[in-house]
Amino acid sequence: EILHELAHLGNLRDKVEEEILGLTDVYKTICDYNGYLSSQIETYKAYLGNVRMQSAMPKNNRKKMPVGVTVLDPRPLQSRRQQQNAQQRRQEASPASVDYRLDALERLGVVCKSNIPENRQDKVYFNFSSPCPASYVVKLYYKGREKPVVNMDLLLEDLLERKHNRIEILDL
Repeated sequence: EILHELAHLGNLRDKVEEEILGLTDVYKTICDYNGYLSSQIETYKAYLGNVRMQSAMPKNNRKKMPVGVTVLDPRPLQSRRQQQNAQQRRQEASPASVDYRLDALERLGVVCKSNIPENRQDKVYFNFSSPCPASYVVKLYYKGREKPVVNMDLLLEDLLERKHNRIEILDL
């Protein structure tokens, strides 16, 4: 009876060892796939950086890049240093911003619906700014207040995704 039990336990041990080998293979496959996905993310980030760089340039300065080519910084070193200095100066100064009253945005068709009472609409204005390429800040101010009532940071990727999903209304 003891020999029978030992043979049965040996069988179980062999099965567990086989399962461990199988699970080890699965783990290696998952690690390899994780490496592949990480490289895909890096490729996507480089592509997105190039798109941002191309969209931030004026159209007449853009150069056509072949599909799949990644250009991290095509400018000479001196040009890069000049831009870094200019960027530092811009960061020290406040970003350019534009103020619009609510009625002006309604006339332009930017605001399609507002829940602000009629008697307060003339005291409400919006501030639009872009602190860096592909990033936008929308602030809703009520005259007499120093801080905005609503402050919304928008990224170009989010706006493009909303457009792709046919979501045309941005609820503040």
